[in-house]
Amino acid sequence: MMAYAIARQIYGNEIKMVCKAIQGAFFLPKRSWRKPLHEMAYEGLMSRKWTGIGLFTRQKELVAYLDYKRENDTWIEIGICLTIEKYRNQGYMQSLFRFLFDTYPNCSFRICTYEKNAAMIQCINRLGFRENHRLINDRIDGTCTIYYTKTPIDEKEAPLAHQAN
Repeated sequence: MMAYAIARQIYGNEIKMVCKAIQGAFFLPKRSWRKPLHEMAYEGLMSRKWTGIGLFTRQKELVAYLDYKRENDTWIEIGICLTIEKYRNQGYMQSLFRFLFDTYPNCSFRICTYEKNAAMIQCINRLGFRENHRLINDRIDGTCTIYYTKTPIDEKEAPLAHQAN
């Protein structure tokens, strides 16, 4: 059962807290990454190129986090998605996605993950994303990156896809 959590934008000192959580989690690097992910996240959030949103407990403990970048008026790129280990498999990441979808109902979204990240792929599929393409040998271990998109049209074609799960 889901504990009480509040979704909101990440601000100020919370950026360092989020970056520490990113540093402590496993993310399979892309070959193109020139810095550790937590450093790229910090730079992106501090420059405001990326916006972070988090789910927090009443005690202000981070439960889940994602960041996104508005590419233009109609497209949003979703970047890092992280659920703190003790809160995994409870639907928190889906809640953050839905918060983002509700905030930008007329936008299309893109996201990627690596082919061995079964939990993220399941979450993405449940939310109605469609696989767009794969970039072979993109990760440092030789696995591919899978790119997905979700548009408002996808939502209208299958409005119950994410509600049933």
